[in-house]
Amino acid sequence: MGFEGEEAAAPGLRVAIEFYGEKAERLSRRAKELEVELGSLREEMVQTLVTRDQLSRALAEIGAGTGPQLGKTAPEEEPAEAAPPGEQGGTAPPDSAEKSSSARGGNSAGPGKRRSASGELMRAIEQVLTTAGIPLHLKELTAALGRPTEGKPGTAALESVRSTCKRLVETGRLVQPETAVFAIAPGRREGAASG
Repeated sequence: MGFEGEEAAAPGLRVAIEFYGEKAERLSRRAKELEVELGSLREEMVQTLVTRDQLSRALAEIGAGTGPQLGKTAPEEEPAEAAPPGEQGGTAPPDSAEKSSSARGGNSAGPGKRRSASGELMRAIEQVLTTAGIPLHLKELTAALGRPTEGKPGTAALESVRSTCKRLVETGRLVQPETAVFAIAPGRREGAASG
């Protein structure tokens, strides 16, 4: 008797197996779509947070009367490494540059004075990675810094960011968990943004 019941259940089980097999395939496709969307959202989040931080600092500078004044240019130091055209300023505001330099025992140029392009890029990279809180691929990091990532300008910007990240890895300020992926060194997460 038990044998007849098993035979009667077999077609229903086959249907259920087929149903769940198709469902697993659909869920797998959807998971891949969501992973792509998550990557885009993370990149957008990093760019948004960096922009917010920059605008907050700019507002604080304007309120303190230390912001840039129209028609006046501050003397610039010689850059330690020439950045590609159109990328001289970096993205870190002057007040964070002063804090970082002072915290490391470097010379403070005072309010309104510009840092080297290389130093500003280092601070901007640390700020973006600290704000993101996750390791970022070189292309995502470069985009978050507001630099091009496509074509000839993108090649120069990517190489500039890559070489700067490599220097930060050598000094222990960043880690490189895999090829072209960078993150703040574990002991620097709390203090990296402020210097």
